[in-house]
Amino acid sequence: MKFGNVEQAFLSLPIQALWRKNLLLRSSLNQAFAFWHPTRNFVGWVVTPSGDTTSRWVLAYNYALSNSQPGGKKYWSIWKFPVFGLKSAATMLTPATWDALLGSPHGSMTPVPIFGLDQGFMIVGDSLNLDDFGNAYFVGIVTYFNPTGASATANVSITVDRRVQSTSFSLAGGGATLT
Repeated sequence: MKFGNVEQAFLSLPIQALWRKNLLLRSSLNQAFAFWHPTRNFVGWVVTPSGDTTSRWVLAYNYALSNSQPGGKKYWSIWKFPVFGLKSAATMLTPATWDALLGSPHGSMTPVPIFGLDQGFMIVGDSLNLDDFGNAYFVGIVTYFNPTGASATANVSITVDRRVQSTSFSLAGGGATLT
C-alpha cells in the first residue's frame, strides 16, 4: 500500500516513533555508527538517546527473521547501556587465544562485534564470560525445598545468551530469627 512517497514496507516503520517522539538526540545523528553481527543475523546502529550526551542505545535489526514484504513483521530491538557509552564498533574474527580468555561459543575465527567504550575498555559480543567490568550479570532464582540433611546439595545452572553460570547450594534446613 502506497501513500505518496511513503510505503508500508519501510524497514524503519517499527522504530519511527523514536524520531516522532524525539526519543533520539537528532543533533548527534551525524555521529551515529553501525556494525554487523553475521552469526546472529543482525545489523545495529549506535545512537544517542534524548537527554544524554553519549551514545548508549543500539538499534538492532534482525534481517534473517524479518519479513521484507509490505506489512511483514520487522524484528527490531533496542539495547540500552546505562552504565557506559559506546564510542566505536567493528566486526572482527576472534583469534584462537580468545577462546580460552573469553570462552567464545563458536570457536576461533568467528566474526563478532567489538565495541569501544567511553571508559577506555572494549567489550566483545558473544562472550561466555559473565563479567562486565567486575560486575556479574544478576539472575535470581527462588526455590523451595524439603530439608534433607547436612550433606545434601543441589546444583543449578543458568543460561543467559548461551552463557552458563553454575552454582551448588546446601539442602540442609535452617533459618534465622527475625528481630
